[in-house]
Amino acid sequence: MKNILLLIITLFSCTPKNECVPQNTRCLGNQSQICNLDKSWQLITDCNKTNIKTVCQYIDEQNEDGHVTGYTCVKNDGGK
Repeated sequence: MKNILLLIITLFSCTPKNECVPQNTRCLGNQSQICNLDKSWQLITDCNKTNIKTVCQYIDEQNEDGHVTGYTCVKNDGGK
């Protein structure tokens, strides 16, 4: 019984911990990332390398592209 429990713990500990749900977005530091179809995170934009000062944050807004939600680089207004 002890060996079976050890085997179960070992199998579950080998599950990828960084797996994600495809199309989900997140910020990692000041980078926006999207989950690809392989269930791994892929860089969208490094907010530190844009032409204007931006920060990675969650948005939920309506604009000319329609309803936009997710994590992306947005203009840093200095907290105003």
